[in-house]
Amino acid sequence: MNRFGYNDGYLERKSGGKYEGEIIVDGVELSPIEGVYFTKGNKQYLWLKRKPLLEYNPKQGKFVKRDRKPKWETYLEKQMSDEIAYRGDFFFLRVAYSIVGIWDGVLGMEKNRLNLIVERKQMREQGIINAINKRNKNERK
Repeated sequence: MNRFGYNDGYLERKSGGKYEGEIIVDGVELSPIEGVYFTKGNKQYLWLKRKPLLEYNPKQGKFVKRDRKPKWETYLEKQMSDEIAYRGDFFFLRVAYSIVGIWDGVLGMEKNRLNLIVERKQMREQGIINAINKRNKNERK
């Protein structure tokens, strides 16, 4: 559990039908995040990304949206499981991660939030890191 009271983050429905939350990946806070549910073919997905910043542009005299840095987004596929609602993968700072969404009811909580659990993938699944290590090994020969 972290300071949010959840494993690595959460997503909840706000007023106006928007889905917003917070997340931490390997100690890096990427909050706030927003989510969009959508269907493609016969599969359901959840798209998570960092919420854009609103900055005032004095030349235009209005607020404009700007992407937050570092950029982060992931797609989670709906699972046909009682415990796990959504599952996906993403890269952050060239490291591969898996992400799982679990509803509060499964964890014994009363709120209706989607809890996000992020784990770094095993070293054998770190394609970018393994390619760099292989190249460095070949250069030493």
